Amino acid sequence: MRTAIILPAHNVEQSVRDTLENLKPYQERVLFVDDGSSDHTREVIRKQGFHCISYVKNQGMSKAILTGMKVAKESLFEAVIILDSDGQHSPKYIPQFERELQYCSVVTGDRFHSFQNLPSNKIASNAMGAAILFDLYQCNIFDTSCGYKGFRLDEELMAVAEASFSYSFVFDILLDALNRGKLISSVKIDCVYPASEFHYTKRAEIISFISSFQRYVMKEQFGKLGLEELQESVNVPENFVFKIQNLSFYGFYLREYDGYILQTDLVKLEQWVGENIRK
Repeated sequence: MRTAIILPAHNVEQSVRDTLENLKPYQERVLFVDDGSSDHTREVIRKQGFHCISYVKNQGMSKAILTGMKVAKESLFEAVIILDSDGQHSPKYIPQFERELQYCSVVTGDRFHSFQNLPSNKIASNAMGAAILFDLYQCNIFDTSCGYKGFRLDEELMAVAEASFSYSFVFDILLDALNRGKLISSVKIDCVYPASEFHYTKRAEIISFISSFQRYVMKEQFGKLGLEELQESVNVPENFVFKIQNLSFYGFYLREYDGYILQTDLVKLEQWVGENIRK
């Protein structure tokens, strides 16, 4: 199966260098999409001989992925692997993704196969998505927001990408696959959250996540789960409490960053994960 490798890139002039070096074995089928960077991202990428499409104005991650998908389809690739260009995702996992794509329609990275040494707020933000997915689909995917994904190119998925915006594609692809009964698998990958950096969840990511559910699940289910109230709180924006699967998630809005710190009872969460996700 001919597989293209697509990397959206935005202001990664400093952090993309190791990724470029590690992508050398796949160079002929790698496409970077520079999403309106204001630094020298595209120059650094092109200097290393990689193909890079560049936008003048930032279009958002989902539109960057769509651009790459269109090029891949025109070049007769049958599948695509997407990963971050800032060093968060190691290209060493590409062969595993390719193997999984031999029999699965969608493959997603799993950064949270262990909670050891991970920021509790990032665990909580992914756990909230996992709890909603489990409630709706009895699905055991925990890392709902991982941008390291592989998928087969088809017309239905192109339509999904056309309708995606901001960060929504990484969520849309999972919900579309679940609704269509496609086979989904995961690959355990390294989780990179340096202790020297401040970690939070962007409000735009939460908005994209909620909007995906709004499009892909029935209105009655959306309201019953309390997602309408959550959406209202995030749109304001304001602090929120969201309860699902006997778990409570507390969102504290950070105006300076336009993002959220999420918290939950980690002991209770680990018990829930053991009973429902990792069983």
